[in-house]
Amino acid sequence: MVIETCGGRLVNVSSSMGRFATRLGPYCASKFGIEGFSDSLRRSLPKLFGVSVHLIEPGGYKTPFGDPNRARTDFMDAWKRLPAELQEEYGDEYREQVTEALVDSFQSLASSKIHEVIDALEHALCAAHPRSRYVVGFDAMLLLIPLSWLPTSIADAIFCNAKTPPVPAALKKSH
Repeated sequence: MVIETCGGRLVNVSSSMGRFATRLGPYCASKFGIEGFSDSLRRSLPKLFGVSVHLIEPGGYKTPFGDPNRARTDFMDAWKRLPAELQEEYGDEYREQVTEALVDSFQSLASSKIHEVIDALEHALCAAHPRSRYVVGFDAMLLLIPLSWLPTSIADAIFCNAKTPPVPAALKKSH
């Protein structure tokens, strides 16, 4: 195995949402997985194989992933794959509100300074003494990561009261 003979560095890219979950459940879960896997490797590989492990945790950046048109199209494609009864339970209004909330929050917080992430990657790969974690971006440093330090009840209260999520049609009918 190459890692056994060469040593070196492993640099993974996660997200600040790997430390504080938002309403993007599946995305956050995948990032929490990268965080845990990287932590585990960082604690086991150096002594065994001389490999250091580093993690880049960017906030939101304006990339094709967050392009508003792509987000709307991807969300609509996923919506169309849902069974008709589930679409009816949630309703078109819910779908539209969720789509626009995602697009709006991304557009308001996402940075166009993608070079910040590239600089962190370069440092993690080339520096004589790289850091274990690189929190990159204004929203990550001042919002998501600090929220992760708070007691859960306080972080939940802040996050959940910041913006009320859309209500599915079936819940509107039952109230």
